[in-house]
Amino acid sequence: DLSMIRATVPPIQNALTAARRAGVMVIYSRHLILPGFVSDSPLWLSIHYAGGLRDLNQEFYTVAGTWGAEIIDELKPQPGDIVLEKVRSNVFIGTQLDTLLKSNRIETLVITGQITNGCVENTARTARDMDYYTVLVSDGIASTSKVNHDATMTNLGKRLPSPTADEIVKIWAR
Repeated sequence: DLSMIRATVPPIQNALTAARRAGVMVIYSRHLILPGFVSDSPLWLSIHYAGGLRDLNQEFYTVAGTWGAEIIDELKPQPGDIVLEKVRSNVFIGTQLDTLLKSNRIETLVITGQITNGCVENTARTARDMDYYTVLVSDGIASTSKVNHDATMTNLGKRLPSPTADEIVKIWAR
């Protein structure tokens, strides 16, 4: 069920528009699985097999070069935006995110995206542990499971601010 994920598109659009207007650096991360799953460790392969993967040549949702790995049209990066490609759920692993942030003296991360209990949680916890002021846009993140999303937000909400996109837009408008 992708309804929760689809519901995040308008809030993310609003946050992106406000960020660009305010001169905030916009960074996308795109999770890729390399063709043939060559970037996936035995642990990741076992997770894929548990989820139904039976053939390393079968199509999978984020295989590089397929439609599933593309950023949806409604949220396409604009000129000046940065797109980082990652092969792990945490965008700090195997990318230049930390260098990019430090080089630009960025101390705050405002996180949107999917999946709440996967990529979002892993990245948010790492960002916080690396001393970035980490903000979760509460209506700009989702999971395919309401139970998993709610449990993660209950836990992370005790540790990280989680305003709505409208609240973020108001802050950036100041």
